[in-house]
Amino acid sequence: MEQKTNDKAKKVATKKAQPKKTTTVKTAKTTASKPKATATVAQDKKAPSRAKKSVTNKEYIFGIDRDKFVTMCLVVAIIVAIVLVLVFAVIKPFDKDKNGGNTNITTPNEQQQTDNGSTDLSNTENVVIEGNKKTNNSSKLKEEKTYDGMKVKDIKLYSENGLTNFTATVENTSGEDKLNRPIQIVFTDENGAETSVLPGYLGDVKAGEVTYIDASTTADLSNSYDCYIRNEQ
Repeated sequence: MEQKTNDKAKKVATKKAQPKKTTTVKTAKTTASKPKATATVAQDKKAPSRAKKSVTNKEYIFGIDRDKFVTMCLVVAIIVAIVLVLVFAVIKPFDKDKNGGNTNITTPNEQQQTDNGSTDLSNTENVVIEGNKKTNNSSKLKEEKTYDGMKVKDIKLYSENGLTNFTATVENTSGEDKLNRPIQIVFTDENGAETSVLPGYLGDVKAGEVTYIDASTTADLSNSYDCYIRNEQ
């Protein structure tokens, strides 16, 4: 008995002498990291494409860009100007050939006095009647006239279909150029009294050159005895 008691006492002593096992529990420290304030710029992935599509505001006229419209107008204006020049270049030679090689002619003018516009076939004084045409045959009227240092010749006066026509050739023998001007063709009777006045127009004529007078009226002046030319009054 005593021996058993000693053995137990030894075991107890041995257990006491042995170091106690300590259990360590590692605790994982959780550190709550505060979120850092980072400034993020939201990037619009579509921004570049929008930048490409954005176009400066343009003005449109009739659905056409203003700059293009202005250019088109200039081109059209140039074309029209060229066409007008070409037309004038064609018409001018035509008039020159039509009127005996000189375009300085008068345009038809109406008689200052009123008239019924008919041709009086009953009055045969100073005229020759052929059908409905009365041609002046007064030798006095056909004589060469002078006006402002120029010769007026080849005078013709006739009435037909209610219209009297006066034509003449004007040669500038004054030695100086004459500018265009309105004139009056004055018709007289045998006593030199003024019977009628026909407005006319004389074109530019250089020294030594020739131009023409061509005037018309609805008044029957074919029976005139004589005529002369003066400046418009």
